[in-house]
Amino acid sequence: MAENKEMRIGIYGGTFDPPHYGHVVAAAEAMRKLSLDRLLVIPAKTPPHKPAAGHSSAEDRFAMAEIAFRKIPGAVVSDMELLREGPSYTADTLEELSHQYPDARFYLLMGADMFLSLQSWRRSEEILSECTPVAFARDEGQYDELVRHAGFLMERYGAHCEVIENHALPASSSEIREALRRGEKSEFLQDGVLEYIGSRHLYRD
Repeated sequence: MAENKEMRIGIYGGTFDPPHYGHVVAAAEAMRKLSLDRLLVIPAKTPPHKPAAGHSSAEDRFAMAEIAFRKIPGAVVSDMELLREGPSYTADTLEELSHQYPDARFYLLMGADMFLSLQSWRRSEEILSECTPVAFARDEGQYDELVRHAGFLMERYGAHCEVIENHALPASSSEIREALRRGEKSEFLQDGVLEYIGSRHLYRD
């Protein structure tokens, strides 16, 4: 009799305002390197670390994320945080997902800045016990820094973390928004995302 295979699920949260090639490349690389069965892309409604975020609506960010990630096999865009009242806390999302997928192993994907502050998050010890945090490193120097922090989290909390290399694009979401406000097209956005932005007149004064 074949053994039941533990499902490996990646959790990739963020504002995705807008979702660009950097987000998509990082997601695809994580799925490959971690052998994920599924990737849940979860746009945040009200990120607690970005209280002033709100350049486009949650509904628009969700729609753009569906377009941006649709070509990655196994990736699903979830509206679970958009339907929740109040700020989007990772601990609440993990708790909800653990009920939906009781036998799954979760991998929480994040950028370097978020990973380095992980121990200060709300209910951080719960998060570190319920999932494997995965940090994206842009270069060798940052990779070494993240590996050291992973060692700190292991020593202090018993947390098992992963650090994977990811060569970031030379642009951020804020820079992309500024270019769009000036009426410029961005090479860092998929055609489908650009078409959606144009149809909804997003990021324009």
